[in-house]
Amino acid sequence: MIRLFHVYKRYGEYPPVLSDVSLQVEKGECILLVGKSGAGKTTLLKLLYAEERADRGRIVVAGYSFSEMTRSAVPMLRQKMGIICHETHLINRKTVFENVALPLQIIGIPRNDIKRRVYDTLQAAKLYHRRDHYPPHLSNGERQLVSVARAIVKQPPILLADEPTRNLDTDLSWIILERLKQAHIAGTTLIVTGHRGPLFPATRCIRLQNGSLTPEERS
Repeated sequence: MIRLFHVYKRYGEYPPVLSDVSLQVEKGECILLVGKSGAGKTTLLKLLYAEERADRGRIVVAGYSFSEMTRSAVPMLRQKMGIICHETHLINRKTVFENVALPLQIIGIPRNDIKRRVYDTLQAAKLYHRRDHYPPHLSNGERQLVSVARAIVKQPPILLADEPTRNLDTDLSWIILERLKQAHIAGTTLIVTGHRGPLFPATRCIRLQNGSLTPEERS
């Protein structure tokens, strides 16, 4: 499902953010990637959804070999993914319902199915009462919940979540983690970053430190 072979990434003259990173993630796994701020967790996820390019090494995701993939193929790759970033990237002129529906419209889901799936997703995320509101009128936590709902509504084979509960209160964090857990139970391959583990039961916990990956001991 996801393969990295001896991947390197650096910015300018600084030491490499990623140094000889190799990783294999099988279909249906749930990986918790931990590390300090600045360890390179966000960079690693950006490489996986082709926002950044590796300096060296080989990356294969969902059958796409990045060394051979053109920029025009990136949207097709991302259709197989749900992506949750620090920045929610919601469209301010669209309502909560419209923002969550957008990925389904892009992949051509019939209108009635879109309504049903968005309704179910917003109900599960406890956001249905906010369906007609616009992002500027939501709290930071609510915007992050909308971002999570938009990422999981299309039931993607791969879900990448970059510190999805950062700076959120306990109740909102619990809702988000429960939604990610349910996506994993449904068969989605999941990589979640955080500062420490365990956030929730994961197949593996891996630490990124000094540009390299090492298994993390679980308590």
